[in-house]
Amino acid sequence: MTLRIGKSRERVRVRGTSAFTLIEVLVTLVILSTGIVVVLHAFESSVTALGEARDVLNGTALARQKRVEIASELAAGGSMPTGASGVFEAPFEDYAWYVDSTVVASVPSGPAEDDEDAEDIENAPALHRLRIEVRREGVEEGGVRVETYVME
Repeated sequence: MTLRIGKSRERVRVRGTSAFTLIEVLVTLVILSTGIVVVLHAFESSVTALGEARDVLNGTALARQKRVEIASELAAGGSMPTGASGVFEAPFEDYAWYVDSTVVASVPSGPAEDDEDAEDIENAPALHRLRIEVRREGVEEGGVRVETYVME
C-alpha cells in the first residue's frame, strides 16, 4: 500500500492488486472441473478398453488350447467334433466355446481303379474347415473366432 499526498495535502490510499477477484476464482474452478471431467472420462474409456483386450487375449489363448485338444483327439483316433459346445474349466469358467467343422474336400490316397472308386472316396482322408468360437458368457459383443483346416 502506498500513500500519496494530493493537492489538498490529504493522504489518499491506493489499492494494491495482490488479491484475486471472485470472477477469477470461479473461472479457474470451471476450467479445473472441466479438465477433471475429461480426465475421468479418458480413464473410464481406458478401463473399458483394457477389459475388452483382456477378453480377446484370453479368448485367443483358449481357442488355441481347444484346437490343440481337438488335434490330440484326432491323433488318438477320435472323430471330428461338429456342433459341440461347452464351458472351460476354472479359472476360465466364464468363457464358453463352440466348435463346428465342415468337410471341404476328400483326398484319394492313391490311384483308384474303376471298381474301387466308391470305396476309396468313402475311406479317403478329408480336409475339414474347423471353426472355434470362444465368447465370455454374459458379454453380447466381441469374442474370438478361429478358423483352421485339419486333415482327418
